[in-house]
Amino acid sequence: MRIKILLSVLFILLFTTMANAELVDKIVAIVNNDIITLSDLNNEGKSYFQAIIRKAPTDRLKTALIKAKKEVLSHMVDQLLLEQEAAKIGIEVTKEDIDNAITDILRNNNITMQKFQADLKAMGTTEAQYRQKIKQQILRSRLVSFEIRSKIVIPEARIKAYYKKHYLNKPDDTKGYHILQIGITWGEGSRVKSQSEALKKAEYVKAKLEAGGNFKELARSFSNLPSAADGGDIGVFKKSDLAPYMEKAIVNMRVGQISPIIATPAGYQIFKLTNAPGQKPQTLKAVHDEIKNILYKQEEEKEYQKWLSSLHRKAFIKYNP
Repeated sequence: MRIKILLSVLFILLFTTMANAELVDKIVAIVNNDIITLSDLNNEGKSYFQAIIRKAPTDRLKTALIKAKKEVLSHMVDQLLLEQEAAKIGIEVTKEDIDNAITDILRNNNITMQKFQADLKAMGTTEAQYRQKIKQQILRSRLVSFEIRSKIVIPEARIKAYYKKHYLNKPDDTKGYHILQIGITWGEGSRVKSQSEALKKAEYVKAKLEAGGNFKELARSFSNLPSAADGGDIGVFKKSDLAPYMEKAIVNMRVGQISPIIATPAGYQIFKLTNAPGQKPQTLKAVHDEIKNILYKQEEEKEYQKWLSSLHRKAFIKYNP
């Protein structure tokens, strides 16, 4: 009798373990010959899901998590398609490629490996996970180069049309100062923890600008202000609306000029003046390469999305929610 009971208990434990394993390893998507499991999905979106759990109202938590999991799964499917396509044409990313990319990141941000690892830990990300992200970025860049970049041509007519629309004086611009901004803040909520670190980063960005770097691109890459998403564009301001530290720097600048590093109560900022009352706009020659680069990136993203859609159409993709 005791043996039967023991066997029954063992069977129940085995069944429970198998059921749990099946739940953890449930297949949530099939992409050609590859699969994505529930545990893969949970690992990929761990920090994102945890942030939602901390911030979302209780009555909206379930809906928010379902939406987030769909977003992460969609990204993972895209990534698998890219990896499969790269394997077909023989594109690889080596450990050395990733090491070099991380070395560049440390140098560009003026931080040590110890600081870098501490930042990753604070964000709830392991170094292995970050290296995987870098690998994915390099892979995408190489695929885009192979499939898309050589086919993109930006006609001069498009450059001139963009210049006319975005750089020539417009009625609202003649009444104020059109400003681009790069800001480096420090402290709680920022990856930059100290004033000295913020200053070093601002000095690095300023050096890049002086060497001919594109202001909008550097704003997207290094500014930690909300305006970074728009390439640092904060719009048009009347003189009376400028903060004292902005007014002191900007009203004496010429159109196209970039300010020195400005210390503010919250950090360091660098400004570029693109239009101003009583001043002529920058010439087409002065901004030609900048405009061409902007249009090129726009076209590249559009073509990339078309190409990715074609991969989706040709692939066997099955979701198992």
